[in-house]
Amino acid sequence: MTPHIRGLTLTQPWALCIQQLGKDIENRTWHPKQRGGHVGMYLAIHGGRPPHKPTGQSRTALELRRDLDWITAKIINKGHLPGTLKAAQLRGLTVRQSGAALLDPLACIQTGILAICRLSHVTHDHPSPWALTHQYNWVLSDITPIEPVESVGHQGLWTIDPAITQLLRQRWAHAHGGQITF
Repeated sequence: MTPHIRGLTLTQPWALCIQQLGKDIENRTWHPKQRGGHVGMYLAIHGGRPPHKPTGQSRTALELRRDLDWITAKIINKGHLPGTLKAAQLRGLTVRQSGAALLDPLACIQTGILAICRLSHVTHDHPSPWALTHQYNWVLSDITPIEPVESVGHQGLWTIDPAITQLLRQRWAHAHGGQITF
């Protein structure tokens, strides 16, 4: 049986971190089985539009800056980036401020499906620097960045439109020598 694929929407910059910065863990308060998922399934990682506050205001720049500063301090400055990440790619995501490189909020907000990966297992105590305690650590493998595919996201695990699934299969096959696994 071919593992199926479901969509998973993340607020930015977290989807971009999976696509470009080696984020190998997605932290959730719920196990994928609770929402119809399973270990071995493929996930289409969707970067959602910036969330809106109940007042109708967009996520504040301060909240986004806090997340970007956490990524810079805990991941980039501690050398937890993948060896395959090219310096030019990281420079494309940063701006210089007071002599330091900071992740650029404008470069880190991409919407649509940005990557495809496999949910290889779920634990509570993964050693990855991306793992949070007291949450389910969804361990992601076979992470394949793709050219963004426009799609509307949803909460939880969601079913992808068949036409978009076909496009994702083509992009996966292109990146994996013609092999389609979902």
